[in-house]
Amino acid sequence: MIGLYDIWPAFVVVALLWPLTGMPLFQRVGFESNSSRVRAIDGMRGYLALAIVLHHAVKYHEMLATGAWKHPPSAFYGPLGQVGVSLFFIISAYLFWGKLLSAKSSVDFPTLFLKRAFRIGPLYVLAVGTAMALEVARHSPSRLCGPSPWTTPPNIGSLY
Repeated sequence: MIGLYDIWPAFVVVALLWPLTGMPLFQRVGFESNSSRVRAIDGMRGYLALAIVLHHAVKYHEMLATGAWKHPPSAFYGPLGQVGVSLFFIISAYLFWGKLLSAKSSVDFPTLFLKRAFRIGPLYVLAVGTAMALEVARHSPSRLCGPSPWTTPPNIGSLY
């Protein structure tokens, strides 16, 4: 029997996804091979993103089982998301600042931030829009006019 907090399923997921990374679908479309890119670092960022997905999947299962969005009681899956996010941002900052430092001329910050906004913005708008649409679709029209579970204060007396 597989338990929710067993470690080996995470490694099975990684082993099953590993061969997919060589498929043309997962190659960087529109990017020519560049010697300045370190494929190992790109791969590490992919594994860190997968660690975050696994952490959230276990956390979501815990929420469905208990009704509370809380940390999973696992020494492996609990810190997996926090470590994944921390290392992902450290590596991203290393790559970002390395790119800035290796620029031949001075950096045009308005152009840089505009490019970053157009790179991150569409996915952000899509994610927030999808979340809002799912939330609206989940509630019937009559419940949309009533109190929201997000704004209704919790019954603190039931906690004690």
